[in-house]
Amino acid sequence: NAEVNIYNILGQKVRTISVGRRESGVYTKAKQGSAIFWDQKNDKGQPVSSGLYFYKLRAGDFSQTKSLVIERKK
Repeated sequence: NAEVNIYNILGQKVRTISVGRRESGVYTKAKQGSAIFWDQKNDKGQPVSSGLYFYKLRAGDFSQTKSLVIERKK
């Protein structure tokens, strides 16, 4: 089963996205059953603030952490 956890700059988990079992491969399209899509909301359904976030993908024995930036237009 694959799961993505998203953390803010303080290391606090803001969102968990469980995607279930997927076959190995490259997923790039943000649609159901394809790539993992984050709607930029926390686990309570509230939009997150602009800033730096980290996401950790876990799938079986594989785990990788990367960063991303949310920029809200004014």
